[in-house]
Amino acid sequence: MSASALRTLAPPVADASAGLSSFRPEPIPIASRIARDKAKAEAFLALARRMGGDASARFVTLIPESVWDGDWRAFILDELGMSPYGDWNLALVTTSPEALEAGALPDWPDMAPGGRGRAAQGAARIAAALREGRCDAVGARAALEQLARDIRDRWERHATCGE
Repeated sequence: MSASALRTLAPPVADASAGLSSFRPEPIPIASRIARDKAKAEAFLALARRMGGDASARFVTLIPESVWDGDWRAFILDELGMSPYGDWNLALVTTSPEALEAGALPDWPDMAPGGRGRAAQGAARIAAALREGRCDAVGARAALEQLARDIRDRWERHATCGE
């Protein structure tokens, strides 16, 4: 594979000393990036269902869409070049005992309000760290991914021990 092809496939990397100014999101328009990632997730779910998976299963965004569509849209989508439907931000939820046993998360309607608040606060902290030079764009992306994992962990703890 050629070097230019590898650069195209590789995730963008920012120079830590230059901060956000050296970071360049994918050269794909935001709407196209989101549509591509959402279609990929929906295709995975459709395939799982065709293979006998749980018909009630669905994906949820750990950092909820309301955060992506709200005050943090420009920061997360434009500056960091992320997509709400990237694998890192999706969780499979279900009510099927078999799927739960296989690792899917339980459908937990009360998670949405708590997740929204936690995600918005986390995005604010990450944006502040980037603006103040305490992290670069790569660090901000990693922190956002960690925030999604933390939300997922809380969801799992609630499901297993009622936290």
